Amino acid sequence: MRRLLDVNVIGAVNGARAAVPVMRGQGEGILIDVASLLGAVVQAPYMSGYAMSKAALVTFDDVLRTELALMGASGISVCTVLPAGVDTPFFRHAANHTGRELRSLPPVATPERVARALTGAMRRPRPRVLVGPYARSLAAAHTLAPGLTRAALARRTEHRYLDPAGDAPDSPGNLHVPSGRSSAVRGGRGSGWRTAARRTAAATALTCTALLGARAAGRRRPT
Repeated sequence: MRRLLDVNVIGAVNGARAAVPVMRGQGEGILIDVASLLGAVVQAPYMSGYAMSKAALVTFDDVLRTELALMGASGISVCTVLPAGVDTPFFRHAANHTGRELRSLPPVATPERVARALTGAMRRPRPRVLVGPYARSLAAAHTLAPGLTRAALARRTEHRYLDPAGDAPDSPGNLHVPSGRSSAVRGGRGSGWRTAARRTAAATALTCTALLGARAAGRRRPT
């Protein structure tokens, strides 16, 4: 736990401590941290350490943003990027002491989508950037029904994220050493047709929501 927090939180804090003085000296700059929807917005069982680290990073960015505003450093932006699941080797490299194999939960965003979110934050800085329609819909669901969303995530994590078989060996993952030859950009769970299907599904869901909202507004309109 201490090692995870040291890498995910203190590493980012040290980066900010090095970058912000330079940005203040030049009068402008953009600091971007990649946190996660997990911890920042929603929670799931068995991942408390990871979620804690990402929640701490979101809080650090919020406080730093406020402090810079009080200093009058209006030219410096602090952006927090919040992806949900991403198709990287994350699940192969994660430390695992549960005795159960880890599996990524679809839908997952492509690494390229997260990269586009980062470059978009450079062009148009915003305090928080949710990556992908799944992240936005999950955040909206948590706002509308937090209890139901947490319960659904807990069931999904228990039955889909962790393999039911209990024969996986303990592994520290890449917590203390680099990934080495197993490093890669993709984790093998995403593809072009899956991305297209997710976009179509998201667009359909948004359209249905808009139509239902319009119908409800029409029923409420006085005659």
